Amino acid sequence: MSSQKSLIELDLTGLVSLAGTSSALAACEDPAARGVNWLRCEKPGVNLEKSDLRGAVMTGMDLDGAVLTRARLDGAYIGRARLANADFTNAKLRDAYLVSAVAPGATFQGAALERARLDRIDLTGADLSDARMSGAQLYEASAEEARFGGADLTGANLEQAQLYLADFGAAVLDEAVLDHAELEEASFSGASLRGAGLTHTNLNDADFSNADLTGADLRGAKISGANFSGALLGNVMWIDRRRCRPSSVGVCD
Repeated sequence: MSSQKSLIELDLTGLVSLAGTSSALAACEDPAARGVNWLRCEKPGVNLEKSDLRGAVMTGMDLDGAVLTRARLDGAYIGRARLANADFTNAKLRDAYLVSAVAPGATFQGAALERARLDRIDLTGADLSDARMSGAQLYEASAEEARFGGADLTGANLEQAQLYLADFGAAVLDEAVLDHAELEEASFSGASLRGAGLTHTNLNDADFSNADLTGADLRGAKISGANFSGALLGNVMWIDRRRCRPSSVGVCD
């Protein structure tokens, strides 16, 4: 955990340096283009549909309510930006940097977010259904009541994330890290969590009905009121450090 925090702090330091050297060069009236410098520019509600903004510097921007559907934002710097209710439907954000962005109610439906940095982002009530997020980093993200239905979060890091009432129905979270996360009343119905880490996680009243947790690690997790009906629990490390039998379904035998 300490190494994760150090890495984030190092990244933020780098962006502060970037801001210090580039702020004088930011031209908010420049048209959307690959590598454009829009550092701290204010463009609420702007329509950037299908724009090519790969590698753009958009740190600290005001993009509340902006339309970025099908935009190309691979490798863009969007950290600390204001993205409330912004629309990123089917946008490409592979390797993009959105650390500490504020995006409540934003839509990332079907977006490509592979390996994106979303640490400490605010995604409260956001829609990430069917998003492709394998290898994405969401350390300490706030995503209460967010919708991840059908999303691919294979190998994603959601350690210490706040995910109260989040919906992961039919999502893929194989090998994902959710240790110490807050998942009370979250839904994982029909989801795949094969080999996922859920140690010391709050899963009270969570719904895992018909989910596949084969080989997952639930040591130290809280599961009061959780629903595991029909869930595959083969070889799961249970909350009391027992290993469930390979044939376990619904109950750790």
